[in-house]
Amino acid sequence: MSGDNLKDSYHILPPPLSASPAKYWTSLSLWLHSYSVGRTFQLLINQYEKYREDLSAPEPDEAFLIGFLHDLGQKLNIRGKAVNLDLLKKWISEQLEKLSYKKDEINKLTKYILTNPAETRTDPTYPKEVWSLLWLADRIQGLYNPLQMYELLTSVSEQLGLNLHVKVLNIAIPQPFLRSYLSMQVYKKLVETSISSENFVLSLSTPYGIALLTDNPNLEVMLDWREDVAGYFDGEGFFPEAVEEDIIKCLECCKDKACLNKYGKRGGKSEASGLSWIKRFTKRDCDNNTYEILLGYYGFKHRVEINIKLPKYFKEALQGIKLNGKITFIDGNVICPICGYTTPVGLPPSVIYTFYNMTMEQWARKYLPGNLNIFVQKNKPYAIDPLCFADSSLRGRLNWDIVISFTNKAPLPIEVVHEVASVIWKLDELSNGKDSSELLYSNSNKDDSNKDGFKKILEGLSEAVEGSIGKGPLLFDIFSVSVYLGHNRKGGNKTHQEEWIKDMKIAGTLSAWGIYPLSILPNPPSIANEALLTYYKGTRPLYDFAPSNKDIGVYTPYVAATLMSIEILNRRKERGENLPAVLEILDYPPQLSPVLLNYSSPDLYSVVENLYSRLGG
Repeated sequence: MSGDNLKDSYHILPPPLSASPAKYWTSLSLWLHSYSVGRTFQLLINQYEKYREDLSAPEPDEAFLIGFLHDLGQKLNIRGKAVNLDLLKKWISEQLEKLSYKKDEINKLTKYILTNPAETRTDPTYPKEVWSLLWLADRIQGLYNPLQMYELLTSVSEQLGLNLHVKVLNIAIPQPFLRSYLSMQVYKKLVETSISSENFVLSLSTPYGIALLTDNPNLEVMLDWREDVAGYFDGEGFFPEAVEEDIIKCLECCKDKACLNKYGKRGGKSEASGLSWIKRFTKRDCDNNTYEILLGYYGFKHRVEINIKLPKYFKEALQGIKLNGKITFIDGNVICPICGYTTPVGLPPSVIYTFYNMTMEQWARKYLPGNLNIFVQKNKPYAIDPLCFADSSLRGRLNWDIVISFTNKAPLPIEVVHEVASVIWKLDELSNGKDSSELLYSNSNKDDSNKDGFKKILEGLSEAVEGSIGKGPLLFDIFSVSVYLGHNRKGGNKTHQEEWIKDMKIAGTLSAWGIYPLSILPNPPSIANEALLTYYKGTRPLYDFAPSNKDIGVYTPYVAATLMSIEILNRRKERGENLPAVLEILDYPPQLSPVLLNYSSPDLYSVVENLYSRLGG
């Protein structure tokens, strides 16, 4: 279902590189808003029909399209050059016809472009409860805090005859990769619950956690630490099997009293385990059960049964989520300089070098309790929190040099976060080796040669949604409406310029398909980025303006297309052509984007101009 929704939405959306900013969005990001409202409306009706089987409601496909189309006409006619609504209606009718909709169905759907039943709630086609659900789906997109949901539900519950509650779910830990992994496990549980439960269950991802809309205030999400966490996506656990075998040997060695007495001095070398690197550990490591803690957190655990010990702050970070298993939460007595929390048992630096050859640069510190040099010097009060170790081992296993992140401020259904993540993954996959013009998602070019490529891209997006969790260089965090895409650039890109060109092309591709603002950083950012594009090698955002800016947001489509054509521009430079001086700096003014686009890629510029004129822009 969601794959077809993606395909249909990109078919129907008017050419994105064609209009002035529409209300608080450019025409590019209309896709994300419209798609989110359509999916939310679809999911709400699905949940409500559990109570009102006799309800006259649109079928799932129709519900999605009503939500997707309901205010396109209004938003594309807010300011600047007015989009000709007849042309808009004609465009959408043509696209629906290509999607095999019949004439009467097309007429029924296109009227919602102009009437916006989410606001009027008086359309006779369906009863008022249906339009109340559309109103709720639309209003959710205007919220920033889950607490604001209470007011919405109070006004709509009476009309629906339901007593709906808001319950916030969160795992508020500072480790970004571990948090994302846990959120994806919670995602699977919530999707299963929404399908199988007889209760009303709609899960919304917000910047402050998950807002669970339900008629069951006692609904809980249960995670089993051994099955849902320690098993990782593939069931193999956080450690490769060979590494776990070494840890078990070390654990057995630490229980050998004779070994402790003979080799347990600082710098002493244990021969009992048969592992030469054990010399990096001291008697203190053995006494603190370093290896037992590692196994207790993240091992396979089919070889040994060990009670799990987690730092107390982890329990305090849980909201509305319970952990199942033999788990003990204990106070800490050492400080981790990575996360800033105290931890019951800190792992020494030698663990890093032993198992993963990690470096300090792999961590993104959320707090600054002390200088990392203190940690490296092995001062006793400082040691690695095992959760931070897990976070870095996750990152190392993903083999990411760089992280491209997208964080949305408006609440989205958790299903939509997954679907947006799948789009990002597939577009990145398609961008490798593709010319920029092939990745523009409109098939309205005057030259019809691009239509087959467009069709293949849409089919790829549809397929990407299914089974994408845990596969590919991708994580998403439904506790913060964030998606992280990873890249390993060491392969063919050796110079700073080659890395930059690849990053910019990917950023432009994602932006042109309605995914922004974006951050391109070594690690996930601690706060959401409002600028169009933040890049870590510069001293400030490349395009330091919000796309909603009414004065310069109009240039967002041109900036996206220019970024996509950076590779073409570089080839011109390699041929010895003189480039405009403004290209020597990264953050060129967005007003110059049309000029630069025309200079770097006249073909792509003609596509932009053609799309602009198609709707009378």
